[in-house]
Amino acid sequence: MVDKAKGGRSTRTFFEEGRWNLLEKNDLVLIQFGHNDAAKDKPERYVDIPEYKNFLRMYVKESRSKKAISILITPVMHNYPWKNGVLGSAYGDYPQAVNDVDKELKVPVIDLTKLSTMFHSKRQRFCIEKLFYESRFWQIRSISERAKR
Repeated sequence: MVDKAKGGRSTRTFFEEGRWNLLEKNDLVLIQFGHNDAAKDKPERYVDIPEYKNFLRMYVKESRSKKAISILITPVMHNYPWKNGVLGSAYGDYPQAVNDVDKELKVPVIDLTKLSTMFHSKRQRFCIEKLFYESRFWQIRSISERAKR
């Protein structure tokens, strides 16, 4: 398994940094972007919807040319914005853009946006914050404190 992911990368910056290579026949390529592409307030990584789709198409087509198997994944939801007990989308049209490319190129897609929204909404905001965000903070803090010893 080769994990080329790195936090803070968009479809464009991932490619520009040379992280897109080393594909071999029968590789399984999981393609998930959108978090950083949608960040209009961060021009160094922002990618508009048309260009986002172009990069997704490129990743799928290059995977196919190497006889690798690609799967598109919509962005996982963050813990915001909440409205009336339901988690809303922080990504605008980016999840739909993935589905558009899926339909166009006939690529398998995992709708993680939908799945994570349903998961978070079913458990409600308080539960999600306690179980995932606060407990994770304490785990990280605990590991950090042990490393100082």
